Amino acid sequence: ALRQEGRTAGRWSPGAGAMGSGRGGYGGADETTPLTEAEDGGVPSSEASNGARRASSSSSRDAHLDNCKFFLMCVVVYNHCIQDFFKFLDPATGRGWCAPDSPSTMAFGGSVDLVCVARGLYLYLNLLGMPAFTAVSGYCSRGWARDVRRGDGAGVNRRFRGAVESLIVPWLIWQPFYVVYNYRTYPVQLWSPIGVTWYLTALFFWRVTLSALAQVNGDAILPALLFVGVGVGFTETPQTSNGLAFLDFQRAVAFLPVFYFGVTSVTPERLDALVKSKTARTIGWFGTAFAALAFAWMIRGASDDSSEEADKNAYLNGASCFDEIQRYLWMTSGYDYGGSPDHPSAAPLAHAAYRVAFYASAFFVTCAFAAIVPAEQRWYTSYGSRTMYAYLLHLLLVRGCALAQDLWVPESAQPPLWGQALINFVVLPLAGSVGLMAPWCERAFRWLVEPAKVFGGMWPWREFWES
Repeated sequence: ALRQEGRTAGRWSPGAGAMGSGRGGYGGADETTPLTEAEDGGVPSSEASNGARRASSSSSRDAHLDNCKFFLMCVVVYNHCIQDFFKFLDPATGRGWCAPDSPSTMAFGGSVDLVCVARGLYLYLNLLGMPAFTAVSGYCSRGWARDVRRGDGAGVNRRFRGAVESLIVPWLIWQPFYVVYNYRTYPVQLWSPIGVTWYLTALFFWRVTLSALAQVNGDAILPALLFVGVGVGFTETPQTSNGLAFLDFQRAVAFLPVFYFGVTSVTPERLDALVKSKTARTIGWFGTAFAALAFAWMIRGASDDSSEEADKNAYLNGASCFDEIQRYLWMTSGYDYGGSPDHPSAAPLAHAAYRVAFYASAFFVTCAFAAIVPAEQRWYTSYGSRTMYAYLLHLLLVRGCALAQDLWVPESAQPPLWGQALINFVVLPLAGSVGLMAPWCERAFRWLVEPAKVFGGMWPWREFWES
């Protein structure tokens, strides 16, 4: 996910770039990941077909794929910014778990519940962000699966080393850093991923499993993994001594079928057909708007009655709890065996059914997203090759801003609700996404984000892996 390697004159060469397939599109973008350029070997694709389609720059990079990565990173950053806004809003208005928002947050004379719309948008971004990232990661790991099926031991060995250097080494850098950075907020174990670092170990786990699962019949593996993804919720979640999830076990396993969907079911031809279809684009726009509005319609809106009886009546009449949906979409824990019959997380079997619905909904919104993302070169296309910088750095900006407000801004000088909304919905998302994917960020932090490209030649295991 962090680097690009190619084969030059029959020999592996770091940073050589993904070799094109003659297609200039999805075939040549084989090992591109949702984080930065290419993962561990731009192996020539056997899926080459006619014509250069939409390569970004003079290389074989795919503009559509880079555009998708750019917007998905914006989704991740925007998600965390909105999440921090709710952390500011809820204490300020006295909102409790599953309680309605205060009517004071309504706009235009109380006729528009803007906070409810914001919560619906936030839940939609949760539904889209990680499933789409994971599917793109799977699509871009097809080269590993292909080497396994061919019995190319040298190729698999090279890719494994690339995964260690591009995922595990950055995790060893950033996980201890975030442990120290977050220690004032809550004591975190080294083996409990912090915010973004879970994806590094999960992607390593997903790619390593290809060495075994890629040999299984493709028609059988996806249904089997969907069963595993649903079934893991019935198991106990391994925890570290402070009660946090060990390597985000539940989430890593739950997203495994999404990863394999990208490996086995997403093909260049299908993506071509999706992008070129006007019908798919129209459905994509309507589907995207519908998904966001559906969440806003589902959750309970603002109300000045937060009594237990009002809560019960609201949920009996079909309203859903925002906090429950959010917790479920994160999938960081197993199914809840406690609670009350009025809460959707109380029944494990019902919760398992919700996970099936999650997979189906995530598939729909991901396809809708891919259909509406521009396929041509745009001003932001090149930014899609630097998403790892925004991924690892944006929490420093977002949480650092919140921490600075808590530590150094007196209560009397705290921004009003509209000012905090401006910070979290405009300023921080732009700075944390576009700003951190800009070329200057790569020049300044490449040694920290992509150490393999800077120090790889000095690492002692290179000689072992190349022998």
